[in-house]
Amino acid sequence: SLHDALPIYLYNNPYSLSIRFTADGFSLYVFDKNQKTLTSSTIERNLTAMSESDIIEILSEQKEFSMKFELVRIIVESNQFSIVPASVFKPENIEDFLKFRYQELSKNTNYLYNELIAWNAIVIFSCNNALYNALNSVFPEIETEHHLFAFFNDYIPLKKQAGLFVEFRKEFTDIMLVQNNNILFYNSYECKTPEDFSYYMLKINEQHQIDNNTCNLLMSNSKKKTEYVQLISKYIPNYETINES
Repeated sequence: SLHDALPIYLYNNPYSLSIRFTADGFSLYVFDKNQKTLTSSTIERNLTAMSESDIIEILSEQKEFSMKFELVRIIVESNQFSIVPASVFKPENIEDFLKFRYQELSKNTNYLYNELIAWNAIVIFSCNNALYNALNSVFPEIETEHHLFAFFNDYIPLKKQAGLFVEFRKEFTDIMLVQNNNILFYNSYECKTPEDFSYYMLKINEQHQIDNNTCNLLMSNSKKKTEYVQLISKYIPNYETINES
């Protein structure tokens, strides 16, 4: 079985595997020791309509599972999430925190959380039941990461200077604002045009009294968002793009 081949992350070699799940499939990335992408592939499936056994079966068909890795990461994109202070979080109240932010929660879901230790915060999110059960069966030792938790850990350092961080996804754009080692703002938007994107960005800075000329901006996955980058750079000149391959 697939699980019998694990834990594949215990092998001592320079390679790591990252699997990122969305509602319409998943992508697999193999990295070298310098986190350079060696291979990548995307499998398109409607995961929300699949059973636990169907998801396990399609995972077992991927060639990456015949390989050995030092590290494996599981990342799930979920559009129902919240970030709360660690001081007020209690696991038994996880659903209540999400209900506070969303009028209606997705059905047939489990509620998970990740600890952003450096930020003294907790990322809470929902995960489809079938996907959750499949991941728990195949990767019981590996923490399932919310995509924003992964982004914070990989790209957002503790910093005093104001910084805007953006992750472009297929249908949503995630925007985070940090300053003085605090998370001032986070949200996801459906930006249909570059003007929509720039409006949200500038409004966030205005509401938090952030100077556009001194604020740093980092944008991820902007390869297909050239017009978005060009327009916002007219207002926030200190910008950088990453993950453009």
